[in-house]
Amino acid sequence: MKKFLSGFVIGGLVFGLGTSFASTIVKNITAHYIVNRITINGKEALSPDEEPFICNGRTYVPLRYISENMGYRVKWDDNNKNIYIVEESAKEKYVLALYDDMLVDSKKASTNEKKIIDILKDEEWSWKKFYAIEGGMADYRFEDESLDFRKASRDLMAWFVEECKNIDIQSKIRIIVESDLETDGVATEMYYGYIWDLLDEHPVDFIKVLADTNNVSEEIYKVVAYGEQLTYDYSDELANKRLEALKDLHNNNLSEKEKEVVDKLIGIL
Repeated sequence: MKKFLSGFVIGGLVFGLGTSFASTIVKNITAHYIVNRITINGKEALSPDEEPFICNGRTYVPLRYISENMGYRVKWDDNNKNIYIVEESAKEKYVLALYDDMLVDSKKASTNEKKIIDILKDEEWSWKKFYAIEGGMADYRFEDESLDFRKASRDLMAWFVEECKNIDIQSKIRIIVESDLETDGVATEMYYGYIWDLLDEHPVDFIKVLADTNNVSEEIYKVVAYGEQLTYDYSDELANKRLEALKDLHNNNLSEKEKEVVDKLIGIL
């Protein structure tokens, strides 16, 4: 099928990555609507709202349609006439989908929990990816839509720390402390809170994990050392109380390397 499109605007397609438009370019084109289906990564995708077409030997498919089907988000900056394409990990979306599915179908709870744990144990996994801003485009991260995405990640973390049973405690601690969540506000308060809770409830396991990994940042060591007092005005009295709590860890049957971790925490104070 062939159609004649009058006044097809190509300025946004060809020149839309500049900071401003001097003018809009309008051309008349002949489009051939002969695309039957679109397959992405071996899977047939739903047809886009705007039908793809071929013009002068080139196939035109809506940018948003292709991007979102490949795990990217598209933002149109109308003020500057810019297009921003931001990667949003399919892995994080998949984990949230497993978690949601588990909540609504109890029959899938055990199977989905094991799948989630396997993904969280992956060395490339990090909670920070839920909050990462690709390419420094903080102003174009779709705040209205990403808020739900981030809230869902906090719900997932709460479930993982408080309710997930099919994982040993040291693996759970490792997944949390190695993530080094870099954000602020509610997410950070919750994240630090889980670190302190895990340390208080499983102090020896916590120290063993720190001694056995090189993937914990210095910032997290400070969070562990200061404890909940990090959120208050840090008086000498609170510092001494925390110091005594850390020294008490030496009373456990620790290896030399584990004792070095305790000494490092004490040294931070």
